[in-house]
Amino acid sequence: MESSSSVAHSNHRRHSSSNSMTELAAVGAARLMSFPAVFIGTSRHRQAQAHSHEPPAEPEHTRRRVDDSHFTPSMEAAAVKPVLRVAAICGSLRKASFNRGLLRAAAEVCDDSIPGLRVHHLDISDLPIINTDLETDGAFPPAVEAFRAKVSQADCFLFGAPEYNYSIATPLKNALDWASRGKNCWADKPAAIVSAGGGFGGGRSQYHLRQVGVFLDLHFINKPELFVQAFQQPPKFDSDGNLIDDQIRERLKQVLLSLQAFTLRLQKD
Repeated sequence: MESSSSVAHSNHRRHSSSNSMTELAAVGAARLMSFPAVFIGTSRHRQAQAHSHEPPAEPEHTRRRVDDSHFTPSMEAAAVKPVLRVAAICGSLRKASFNRGLLRAAAEVCDDSIPGLRVHHLDISDLPIINTDLETDGAFPPAVEAFRAKVSQADCFLFGAPEYNYSIATPLKNALDWASRGKNCWADKPAAIVSAGGGFGGGRSQYHLRQVGVFLDLHFINKPELFVQAFQQPPKFDSDGNLIDDQIRERLKQVLLSLQAFTLRLQKD
């Protein structure tokens, strides 16, 4: 039998060991509380999930519901292709002009099948023949001022360019000159040309207009080109100058689509 002193000594050792274990556990718990939470995705986190009966917490970024209350009408409009303003200018003043008929058809084509492109006719019949004596203190005659403002507001241009004596018609050249005086209103904007007439279909006028456009800093689309031989059969226009040829109308549409794409590209750059 063990002596009473031996038993007492053994009990004392067990009591001391128990106290030590309690102290170590307390220290460990305090240290654990001092560390940040286990990061999601670590091995310790995965082990904890494996022994838990609760489903794993869904990451915050997937729990959030889509809130579109911060979107405004202006932001929504920015996501939609913008409506481009095409200023259509006819070099002929004749009411039943074939070139004017091409521009009317262009407006119809845009309304029917080209969203984002709208053609607006700019009248040049009221412009006086260019004369710098009409300029006073940097101001222009009222008709010229109004025309220049509309040119400045346009995103791009569509010229109906009749051919007179192998060159540009006088009314069109006059309009080009007025809008280039002082601040050049044509500068750095895209443009396209269509024409109708005999022989070459107005081709020489188009090429002269391109030459003038170099100095005006106009950016013409190169293709497709449209020269309408107006007097060849079958008829291309009716007696009022309206386009009645479906093939020409489709070719005109391709010109407009090219002008739209080119304008958007230049505006983006």
